Amino acid sequence: MTETIAVGRAQWLGHRWRRHGLNGRTNGGALDDLLLLGLQDGRFGGAAYSLRQRTERIGSTPLGRAIAPAGPLVSWWSMRGAPHAHRLAQLDVVRDALAPRPRTRTVRPRPAPSPRSPQRCVLLSPGRCRRPRSARP
Repeated sequence: MTETIAVGRAQWLGHRWRRHGLNGRTNGGALDDLLLLGLQDGRFGGAAYSLRQRTERIGSTPLGRAIAPAGPLVSWWSMRGAPHAHRLAQLDVVRDALAPRPRTRTVRPRPAPSPRSPQRCVLLSPGRCRRPRSARP
């Protein structure tokens, strides 16, 4: 069994502040994770502002030129109907993760009734049918 740790509000907020990289010293791994998920962008440059809080450069590119069609970051409408900044080199991973999944349930077509045997009921819903008027005694 694990033991409970008492954490004060200031400790918790400090932990979240550092974990989100808002202390200006984001290591490469945490920044890569954030960019794989995407930093939400918009009309007011939300992704650039968010990056400015975390780092000064993306590789050797200054932040002022980092989000551009030639990369290293691109703004792409990837999630929640809003543009997100992703690494240009990771767009294939993002595309594959967001692609619709194929349906797993296969629907088999019912065999057509043979012309010699008349149809004995009209299907109303799965498992329910009714006899046509002409087939009733």
